[in-house]
Amino acid sequence: QSMNQNWDHRMSFRITSKLAGKLTSTALAAVFVATGASAQEATPLTYSLSSKGAVTEGDAAGFSAIFGAPSAVPSPRKFGAVGITFAENQRTGNPDADLGLSYAIGDPITGVNLTFGLAITSLRDKFGDAGSFSLSLARLVHAGAKSATFVGANVANIGEWGDLKGDPRSSIYITQTGVFGASEDRSYIATIGYGQEAKARRGKSKEDGFFWGFGVGMTPNLSASLSGSETQVNFGVSALIKNVPGLVVTLGVNDVFDNTNQYQPALTIGYGFKFGG
Repeated sequence: QSMNQNWDHRMSFRITSKLAGKLTSTALAAVFVATGASAQEATPLTYSLSSKGAVTEGDAAGFSAIFGAPSAVPSPRKFGAVGITFAENQRTGNPDADLGLSYAIGDPITGVNLTFGLAITSLRDKFGDAGSFSLSLARLVHAGAKSATFVGANVANIGEWGDLKGDPRSSIYITQTGVFGASEDRSYIATIGYGQEAKARRGKSKEDGFFWGFGVGMTPNLSASLSGSETQVNFGVSALIKNVPGLVVTLGVNDVFDNTNQYQPALTIGYGFKFGG
């Protein structure tokens, strides 16, 4: 039986124009894992948006994140990431952890960004005896002076091995992110999409359905978010560790109201880094 799947994505953003302020953040790609939490891979992500809507990769300075829903804002090209999630294994009821790795190639501004993922599920037993691969695609479709919109798609649970069973699962989504505030130093990110097995029901098999998420930067280094499906709500808080570039710590709760019998606190530590010329 497949476990609860969640995503956590953080987004980095900068507005550069005569009227706009500067903003920084981080983006995280996610891997679906057996404990039901997301093994998040933190990747510093920065873009510059001009008042005319021109987009380039650039420096960043604000922070917004979504826990529990996928984002189409991709990791930067030639960035690797590693994340470990600590949570209760929903199959065994024991404390457990999952490991996620990813690597991104391609420019989402002029072409398509591809992110390849590997999930090693359940570190409590023999390491590497169960896991799967994933593939995500993302593309920028609109940019303005204060926001940008991306579309994305994901196929997870590719080539599963070990005690994981089931077919690959796919999802599509659209994400908008931008800045607000008097000095435009705070960011938001919002996503909506449709995915296979995205809707859980108590005592029943998962069904295809819609999902959503919204995150807002509370401070330059702290973000809070709500996300969910047609049957559950998730809540998360993410912190960008200022003294360690690329490091993000997230504390989240899946199925906050236990509507689908999948209530689960989870702690994730993610780190992103440049890899390749």
